[in-house]
Order: sequence, then C-alpha cells, then structure tokens
Amino acid sequence: MKQRSLPLIALGAALWPLAPAYAAEGEASFTPTRFVMPIYSIMLARELTTNVPLYRCPASIGAAPPPAPGAPAPPPAPADAGAEDCMVDMADEAALASLFSAPAAIPPGTYDSIVVGTCEGSSAFVAKLEGSVVREGTTWYTTSGPDVVSTDPADLGSVSINYSGCGNTVKLEPPLTIEPGDSITVNAFFTLQNLAWVLGNLSPGLGGCAEAPAGSFSVCSGLPVLVGYIGAVAPTLEAFYITEDPSDLTASKAGGQVLLLSSNGEPFSGFLRRVYSHDSLSPSVSYDVPLREITKNSSTDADAGGSAADAAAPDAAATDAGAPVPTYDIFAIGDPAQDVTKYRVRYPRFELRDHTGSFYTANGASQVSYRAVRR
Repeated sequence: MKQRSLPLIALGAALWPLAPAYAAEGEASFTPTRFVMPIYSIMLARELTTNVPLYRCPASIGAAPPPAPGAPAPPPAPADAGAEDCMVDMADEAALASLFSAPAAIPPGTYDSIVVGTCEGSSAFVAKLEGSVVREGTTWYTTSGPDVVSTDPADLGSVSINYSGCGNTVKLEPPLTIEPGDSITVNAFFTLQNLAWVLGNLSPGLGGCAEAPAGSFSVCSGLPVLVGYIGAVAPTLEAFYITEDPSDLTASKAGGQVLLLSSNGEPFSGFLRRVYSHDSLSPSVSYDVPLREITKNSSTDADAGGSAADAAAPDAAATDAGAPVPTYDIFAIGDPAQDVTKYRVRYPRFELRDHTGSFYTANGASQVSYRAVRR
C-alpha cells in the first residue's frame, strides 16, 4: 500500500509596444470570495496514458460499480451526471480537505503529472463564482441574474461561467518515482488571487465569461490552475506585477503578474496571471498558465543560462547590502505543454524584489523590456 496525501491549499494574497493598447474604462481584476467548480476525478498520470485514481467523486459515472455478471447494463448516464454533487468550492479549505481523506494504492513507476477531471460525458462545464470589484470608484457585486453585476449589495450572488474542455494537467517537476513500499505526500497548490475580471462584453478576453446584456459589462475568469509539489511544504505566495513600461515605477500599467510559491525563501513554482486595471497596457504575453521551471542562477553565471545571454540585465546595482542579489531563470509552459523546449515567456534573471529587466516570449522569438513591482 502506497499512502499519499493530496491537500489542496488555497493561497491568498503578484520593448515598448509601438501603439500601446490600454484596458477599457471600468475593466478591473478581482479575487473571488467563492469559486465552485466540478471535480470528478484526480489522477496521478504518466505521459497521459497511465492514470492512477487519487480521488473520484462518488456521484461520477466512473465511480459507479460495474454490473454483476449476467445483469443488464444500466442505461447511459446523461452528460455530466452528478454535476451538482461533484461541485467543490475552491475557496473552502474544509471542503477541499474532505476530498482527500483516504489513502490510495499507487503502483510502482514514474509519474509526471496530476490530471484533474472537470467534466464527464461532455466537453464543457460550468463554474460559479462570487465576489465584488471596484470599478472607477464604485463597488460592483456579481449577481445570479442576467445583468451579471450590480451596485446593490443585496444582489450579491454567484455568476455562472462557461468553460470548454474537461481536464487540467499539473506537471510534476521533477517527475515522481514510486518504489515498492514507498509512502509519499503530494501537495497541490493554487490561488484565486485576481482570478476574475470585469470587462466590456464585446471583448471577452481570456478564460470563460458570463456574458451580460449588450452595452453592459461581462464577468470573466480563468481557472484556478494547480501546481504540484512532492513532499510536505507550507509555501508563501509572492506577487509581482509586470509592466512593459520600465519607467512605470509603481506598475500602474501592469498587464500581468508573476505569482511565486516559495519555501524557506526559495521559489519552487508558481503561475502567470492577467491583470486588468484602468491603465493596464495590453501585454505581449498570453498569461493564465502555470510556471514550468524555476532555476536559481549561479552567482558566476553572468549569462543566466547561456541562451539568455542577450536578455538585458536587471537593475545595474545587482547587490543588496553589499551581497549579490539572487536571480532566477523562470519559464512558463508553452504549447504544447508536454514540449519542454517551448515556453510562452521566460524571465532569465528574475529578482525577488522590484527590478527592471527583459523577458523572452514565444520560444525566444522576441525580447521585451519590463519592470516588476512586488505587491
């Protein structure tokens, strides 16, 4: 018997364009206070071909026992049968903890990912989120009605967000090898910070959206992407707003952020996430993906990884109280995620403080100047 524990820990609260494009008036990011989505299964996987169940919703089709020998097969279940019973509030620590109370038997082998199943018998699903956002000095609340948002606190309710696709794959770096007799702990982390936003319904942006009536505002959201970690760790979350105007010292024009999970002061994983605000510049990067790799640069590695030699160095005074400031080579996953040579963005010399530098996009196709501001 191989015992595992999979606690999902919600962490709260981080080149100039030739023609800068700003977010529209009233567009703003916010952190949902409630985010309910279906979780049918969680699997430990190898090359997406071998799947070992770590959790399965009791109401899911796959959890139903097979018919007895000679008994007639049950009628086909409707698409997403048991959806309501498989809904989980990702902001509720107790609800998350109750999912993973039983140990799982894991065959020996090497596993490279965790796969979260979000629908069953269909190719789409609905999540519900709730929260409030300040737009142009006025507080708006999500609603369950057709208007999506309202200025009346009494209208606060859950808005329904439609998503396509059924799986969320969490890469394990490095891959996990199970030997006979091993007992392991696998942690998965995520954050709802700035996960949702409001914007004009004529430009729905990334993620799913609950479209509002014409001329009004929509509520849109990414998904709370998980990152995996082998072993027990209680991480901290640091957010760095990224502005593509290096002179923007406060990152008021930030169009995205780098969210880093750290243990004992060292980052080990994290996410990219879009940021919407009144002055946000449209970013050069497609955000809302997990980071694939974080490597601490050697203090003698002036080039931060050889292939990043041309990237502009961070602030010229790369010392802090007389000591060199550590830098990190940070990659976000690319497309396809399985190809480790591809990335959406790479920060070759990222510092854990306010700094300027440059990043690469689209597998190194372009280089963009930026400023990072810790939030």
